[in-house]
Amino acid sequence: MRLILQATAAGAVERLDFNTAEPVTIGRSPDCQIQVEGDHVSVSRLHARLVPTGQGWVVEDHSKVGTLVNGMKLGPGQRCALRLHDELRVGPLRLKVLELGGQIEQTMATALKLTAVNFATLDPQLMLQSALALPRLFGEAHAEGEVLQKACAFLVQVLSPAVSSAYVVEAHPQDMASSRMLATCSRDGERAPVLSRRVIGDALQLDGSVAFFNHASSHAIDATVHDTTRTVGACLIERSAAGAPIVLYVVGERSLPIENTDIAAGYLSLVSTLTRQHLVAQRQAHMAQYFSPKVVDLLMRPGGRSSAEGDPRVMEATTLIFDLRGFCLSTEAAATDLLRWQKELRSMMDVVSREVFAHEGTVIDYQGDGCFAAWGVPFEQADQAQLAVDCALRIIEQLKTTSLQSLDSPSGPVCGIAIAKGQVLAGSMTSSRHFKYGLLGTSVNCASRVEALTKPGRLDAPLLVTEEVAKLLDATRTPFVRAARVALTGMETLFDVYEVIDPARGLSSPGHAAQWEILLRRLEGLRHAADLPALQAAIGALGCADDARVRWLQAQCRQLEEPAQLSRWDGVVRYEK
Repeated sequence: MRLILQATAAGAVERLDFNTAEPVTIGRSPDCQIQVEGDHVSVSRLHARLVPTGQGWVVEDHSKVGTLVNGMKLGPGQRCALRLHDELRVGPLRLKVLELGGQIEQTMATALKLTAVNFATLDPQLMLQSALALPRLFGEAHAEGEVLQKACAFLVQVLSPAVSSAYVVEAHPQDMASSRMLATCSRDGERAPVLSRRVIGDALQLDGSVAFFNHASSHAIDATVHDTTRTVGACLIERSAAGAPIVLYVVGERSLPIENTDIAAGYLSLVSTLTRQHLVAQRQAHMAQYFSPKVVDLLMRPGGRSSAEGDPRVMEATTLIFDLRGFCLSTEAAATDLLRWQKELRSMMDVVSREVFAHEGTVIDYQGDGCFAAWGVPFEQADQAQLAVDCALRIIEQLKTTSLQSLDSPSGPVCGIAIAKGQVLAGSMTSSRHFKYGLLGTSVNCASRVEALTKPGRLDAPLLVTEEVAKLLDATRTPFVRAARVALTGMETLFDVYEVIDPARGLSSPGHAAQWEILLRRLEGLRHAADLPALQAAIGALGCADDARVRWLQAQCRQLEEPAQLSRWDGVVRYEK
């Protein structure tokens, strides 16, 4: 299979031309067809493989650090179909796809076994009418199972009486007994079919091929079938997230004349193609609500769905929790205005989701006046923490210029955003019949609890991040200061949280930030009332009296003037649930 790449490294550009049925290897090893020269720690000896398949070329990652495809990272063991103009990056090497043989949606010639038996005839007019109705039938289906069910019903209607039953099967050719029925339609309530390994195996040779057996007796069919079976056919719809073939399988008890066998096989291929296209469009529309366009593109490629819909995986992710302040109180105050305010809330969520996607993030969920987003899933991202913080800053800036009647805020809507980073379990978290991408992990819980600290009366900061996030930020571009050491509700570990601050604020300068940290440490170490006046005087001398952080520090000092408060003070900020 043909593959032409443009390789760029150290300023040198080279054209690489392959025409092979074997995988093309990339890495530091001299045995690799594409060798990355030099001692690059980010490049493994066998870093990745480009594998030709019946569907086209696929890139497989075999490294410890991942392979970039159009800026998105494939983790160890992940694979993704290649398309024209894709760009791969392995350490210092860039590979651009100039030409590739095999197309993802190619349709191969139909493979048929025929025997002329003049018994049943097909009605071409009925078949044409049904073909025109198929898109409408699919449009009425909301769940994937309904789409598959309508595909089965369509085939029985169109190919009757030669085809009396149609099935969609998640097939396991090596162990047919473990195959699973996803949809069925039988004209007369026939028994379940005997799934033929031969028929399904022939249909899986190439995408778009059809295996169709048509004989006057079951003994003439070179496959395992019921004694009454005269026609049996199969065509691949797609592969599941786990890689199992999803096959459209038809059975009938009347054979076809030779002139109609091509029509029957063609319609089996047509329904398979239309079913796949509708499922892809349905999934793409669903995923576009949560994933950025770049991620959706990778997910919708053959093999890509396993990154989101496969078994949950442990990944390093950055979590963002957004909450629009004051909205719930407003809606409680005037429930009759909920419809108008809901439209305003939607406009706010549009701002949030637009910025999340613009910064290559994923929207995990919308919850009332809040949003839960993440970076580093379902594909790894090296700069995920900075992307999340840049997104949060942009959201805050956008909301400053947005007017909401449902919120009483002269400076525009106010919000609280918290960002945390750590290992999570990422994947489909709901039932096997419903896909919903989700995250579970301590860092998710931490972000949710830190967001509650952004409110006035607590830390009063629009954007708080955990220490794991702060360590990855460029302080010269994104200034931040430590806000406090806090105890989070329901969590035993103490956390240092940081406020990302506007460069226009006085605390953004390195000098003021260093003085602030000294004052905060003095507050945390305060144990005696006699030391309090000196600390308050030092705070007053900082010169940023109107800064929210300084006001918070002064408020903490006033609380510690109470002997009971000082006696309990251990340097950790605690708020009631």
